[in-house]
Amino acid sequence: MQPIPKSHSIETLLYDEVRRHAALIFWVMDSDHRVVSANAFSTTLIGHSIEGKHFRDVVVDFENRLDPNRMAQDSEKAHLIHIVTKDRLPQSFSCTFHAIDTGVVMIGSIALEEQERLKTEILSLNQELSNMTRALQKANAELKHLNELKNQFLGMAAHDLRKPVGIIMAYADFLEEELASTMGEEQQGFLRTIQSSARFMKRIIDNFLDAALIDSGRFEMDFSREAVQTVLDHSLAMVSLAARRKSITIDRSFPLDLPTLMMDGSKIEQVVMNVLANAVEYSPPGSRIEVSASSDERACTIRVTDQGPGIPREEIQHLFQAYGRASARKTAGERSIGLGLAISRKIVEQHGGTISVTSEIGKGSTFEIRLPLHWNSPEDGDPSRRHG
Repeated sequence: MQPIPKSHSIETLLYDEVRRHAALIFWVMDSDHRVVSANAFSTTLIGHSIEGKHFRDVVVDFENRLDPNRMAQDSEKAHLIHIVTKDRLPQSFSCTFHAIDTGVVMIGSIALEEQERLKTEILSLNQELSNMTRALQKANAELKHLNELKNQFLGMAAHDLRKPVGIIMAYADFLEEELASTMGEEQQGFLRTIQSSARFMKRIIDNFLDAALIDSGRFEMDFSREAVQTVLDHSLAMVSLAARRKSITIDRSFPLDLPTLMMDGSKIEQVVMNVLANAVEYSPPGSRIEVSASSDERACTIRVTDQGPGIPREEIQHLFQAYGRASARKTAGERSIGLGLAISRKIVEQHGGTISVTSEIGKGSTFEIRLPLHWNSPEDGDPSRRHG
């Protein structure tokens, strides 16, 4: 060991060691608690020089309770001080404060007891998080099983109910066509009630079955080349009777050269019929519905505009979600379960398209269905083989 030069005292050597190398906090502050001098470890820890900075700008003191002068009154007592490091994370130090002629000196070492406490707390929290994760995984597995049972039940129920409802509809239509002239007004009203109730029941069954298939990932598409004009004609024919009963006029605006698209024609017809049926149901008697179609080099667009009550802006974002319904009431008391638009969105998205709505309260709504002219499945490059 080299002898200590006579020109250097032990105090000087210790002071230089603390300033340059020691893993200690060493700050000299003036009477206003501004840092006059800080050791190299402090600069490295914080990431920049703190000389000239005020004490409260460097430490974590949300309640302004740390007073270096007061803490210096008992220089033997250690205080837990949290310092913001260059990583923007607080580091805890056990610090003592010492009064000098020009201000206060703070000396601090890493608070090992505090670090151990935090480490123990973090380990406890990690263990708790692991337990919660396992419980969540178990609950998710149970929910998945229950969801599969629900989809199985809905599929079986829908399949078994379709046939008797179809028979009711067929016989009701037969009675209307063959015996309407022999019925009184009250009897015809009863028949219309049977027809409307059966149609509503069929829509519920179809929607529940489609929702179950979507949820289980078995909602299949059967793609082929279909004419947009044919889909529109079929859809309009299906809603024309309901429109006539409410004295609603449907204006059509179609060009002669509407394209053919690679699509599942029956599913797109279901979407258009759903939008048209909503327009009829929400429109007041004697109003008009405009149905238009156009195409450009990228897509074919179908628009349906009604004169209904409109949809509040805050409800539009939920309109295409399952069981999402607008607050507006249908004008003839028609019923809804809130699945039609959710299913429609799924169908359109599986065709690479979009469905959207714009609306103004008191003036009506416009639904827009946009289907691309040229589209391949992102999975296999051939939409004719795509399944949900």
